[in-house]
Amino acid sequence: MNHCTRVKIVLTPLLCLYATLTLGQAKKGKADVGIAIGGSYYVGDLSPSSHFNHINLSAGGFYRWNFPNERVALRMGLYYGVVEAYDADSDIAFNKNRNLHFRSSIVEFGPILEINFFDFRLDQKYRGKSQSGSFATPYLFFGLTYFKMNPMAQLNDEWTELQPLQTEGAEYKKNQIAIPIGFGFKVKLSNRWIAGVEYGIRKTHTDYLDDVSTNYPDPDKLISIGQKLSDPSLDNLDHQGQKRGDSSNNDWYSMFHVTLSFKLAKEKGCVN
Repeated sequence: MNHCTRVKIVLTPLLCLYATLTLGQAKKGKADVGIAIGGSYYVGDLSPSSHFNHINLSAGGFYRWNFPNERVALRMGLYYGVVEAYDADSDIAFNKNRNLHFRSSIVEFGPILEINFFDFRLDQKYRGKSQSGSFATPYLFFGLTYFKMNPMAQLNDEWTELQPLQTEGAEYKKNQIAIPIGFGFKVKLSNRWIAGVEYGIRKTHTDYLDDVSTNYPDPDKLISIGQKLSDPSLDNLDHQGQKRGDSSNNDWYSMFHVTLSFKLAKEKGCVN
């Protein structure tokens, strides 16, 4: 069973469940659709412990269905971001000598479940709090999403895709699965508009978001450009078989956004 088949097996039932739950809910005023804009960054072999380094623009959109119990919402989102890191910025001697760098676009798609701290209803008045719910709430979220990555590195002012070069002599897939985990805060601006902020980190199931994981390969098995991007070490020594990355920890990436959404379908009856 190849990797793409496993991704389909995992995500297809979730997407079918989401479609079943959300069918017709927009007409009942239970759904909202919105946009998100913010930043993205990465944590991995080239940036093992530093957050909010090399932040790039991230943006996306989502459709969210709010459960009748007012404490749970399920959303389907499509997000885009860019992550990058540079050994030259590191304070770690090994990393600085290794002298690697990368940049990758990320396209993420999948379901995310929001757990509200307070009852939150789209048809609740936005000023104040009543028995029918709150006009604002913090929330936690988690999910299971598909993402596509494409690590690249720069040589002679040109960015080159790293995956086809097999810079560690290993094959890996650009299509991967991530587990988003995070928190946020949303507030009703009116009876139709909702604003929010959120931060989430994604645990991936790959250690090749940065194209760095294990050991230096036999350079004779790489093409010329692969040799240069596999080992641009400052000491100019032969590192074949030596440690290049840390395969014991997979890579992570983070996205944080400001969101603005609009409730679908008008409420029936009189509005006070």
